Amino acid sequence: MSKAADVLLISQPSLTRNMQMLEDELGVILFERRKNKLSFTETGHQTVKLTQKFLKQKQKFLDDVQHFALKESIIFGGVNAPGAIFELESRIKEKGLEQHIQIEQKTNDELEKALDDENVHFIVTDYPIKK
Repeated sequence: MSKAADVLLISQPSLTRNMQMLEDELGVILFERRKNKLSFTETGHQTVKLTQKFLKQKQKFLDDVQHFALKESIIFGGVNAPGAIFELESRIKEKGLEQHIQIEQKTNDELEKALDDENVHFIVTDYPIKK
């Protein structure tokens, strides 16, 4: 417990109180407490797994929200050849567009997936898209 508190940069009593508050809030017992020994119950182990899953989902949610916000100020595009990037950038400059455009080179499969997932506004390929 002391080592965990040190890693978290909090006192051991504070960590203990926080763990007890978490158990109270969840209404379950997460830790098996014995003299000089603390271990997870099965519910505690499952809680750790679910928390890790939640944190990954939370990060994906944050990434999606931030990407959506960026799409309002940046036009995202994808191309399958570097020559297309040069041509697009030249045409954008000629038009005097104020919006920033970010273009990435990807494989055709990656381009179609990015378009399907709405991660780009446009793609340029060397073949017609059937969808």
